[in-house]
Amino acid sequence: MTWIRPLISMWPTAIAAGLLFVTTNAHADNGLRGITSQSGQPQSSIRNNDSQTQPDASEAASAGLRWFATASHGFHRFSNDRPTWQAGIVTFGAKSSKGRASFLEMGWLSRHEQDDIFGAINHYQPVGGRAYANLRVSLAPGADVSPRNDVYAEVFRSLPRALEVSGGYRFARYRDATLHTPSVGIAKYVRNWYFRLKSSVTPIDGSVGFAAIATVRSYGQTSEEFIGFTVAAGREIVGLPGGTVLARSPFVASVYGQRFLTSNAGLRLSVDVVRDGDLSRSGISAGLIARW
Repeated sequence: MTWIRPLISMWPTAIAAGLLFVTTNAHADNGLRGITSQSGQPQSSIRNNDSQTQPDASEAASAGLRWFATASHGFHRFSNDRPTWQAGIVTFGAKSSKGRASFLEMGWLSRHEQDDIFGAINHYQPVGGRAYANLRVSLAPGADVSPRNDVYAEVFRSLPRALEVSGGYRFARYRDATLHTPSVGIAKYVRNWYFRLKSSVTPIDGSVGFAAIATVRSYGQTSEEFIGFTVAAGREIVGLPGGTVLARSPFVASVYGQRFLTSNAGLRLSVDVVRDGDLSRSGISAGLIARW
């Protein structure tokens, strides 16, 4: 079990790397938020993103900051005649050799023929020797179909036997609705594999709906290269034109990956399928990553 200590030391670094992938989904709706992340985590969700792999030599030798920039675009096409949903985002940020990471995000979301623009700050912070926290704050003034204020906080804690538990809370204020979504999660590390189950609950209009997300991820030579598979089911909140929200119960499956083609530049790709009645859709997201 001597590999647990380097695993723990890499958590914040790996989460920051996962964030680079899931930012396209970071402004998604409650419940199944950040389906390709959580990475989410986002995300995804994304964000939800951990690994036991060691940093490369240049990271280990550097006591300063390492900078990142990303640009992504994604879309969902429906099985009926609904207009395509699209999202685009750029991020800029840095992570330190101490495990802290901060990112600025700017993006736009197009749904129901409505376009919303948002900006966000996303920060990861070690808390003691066996825990870390993530805080993301997003603003979208004047938004119609996405939250105008979106705050997500989650704390992760390591346990013996390479286990990790987490607890999170999301506050999302739409034009005419305010939603609260607490969540809990448990994860397991097996060498370069990561397994996670996460559940959330979102009350709305006098009813309480649950969502569950399962993630399996395999890492490459570093925590910034990976391939993963996520499935989710349960409550999702969808914003509608005019500021109203609608509770849905979709099933979502997603495959995603990220790889660096040179020492400083890489690609990421995500493909997902959503089964949700008249909102059933399939999507793809692609992006570029730079680091220096």
